[in-house]
Amino acid sequence: MLTPADFTFPAKRGVKLLTDRIGSLGADDHITATFFSERYGVFVMTGSAALSTTVGMRAVGGQFIEQGGKPDKTLQLLELLEEPSVIAADDTADLAAAVSALSHGDLVRAQFTHRSYGDFTISGPVVWSVPGAAFLIGGWLVASGGAAAPRLVSLATIAAAGSHPVGVPASITRVGEDADL
Repeated sequence: MLTPADFTFPAKRGVKLLTDRIGSLGADDHITATFFSERYGVFVMTGSAALSTTVGMRAVGGQFIEQGGKPDKTLQLLELLEEPSVIAADDTADLAAAVSALSHGDLVRAQFTHRSYGDFTISGPVVWSVPGAAFLIGGWLVASGGAAAPRLVSLATIAAAGSHPVGVPASITRVGEDADL
């Protein structure tokens, strides 16, 4: 399991190293990618680096790691994994309990399954969205209206809000807020 120290990255991105790593990826290699955005903070995604046949770019869990052969601006680190990282699904009661205990800023690990993106994990601070009455991590819905998101299969708290050094973005207060960032 990741620790708060795993959510740090160099102040200056290694664009050449990232470009080389992206260029060396094979079909459906498994990766761990660290991203940073103002809206979701720093988050780490682990899964298959699938090539989108529609746009010809690689993504993990639907999050692009490249734009036109160059590292996406949100991508900070990229590591190739020797084998897939799989987490067992929580039973329904455990998942409901984990969701009901969420607070804005908790550092969590969320496992998702999606028909197009396969199984992938996102770790980072969970962000509360006022308009959706929902918790999100890295742009993915974790819970809405107190219920687990349909694609969420496992949720674990790494550290409670206020007890870790990872930066926590502000709550999302209105739809379309990304345009202001």
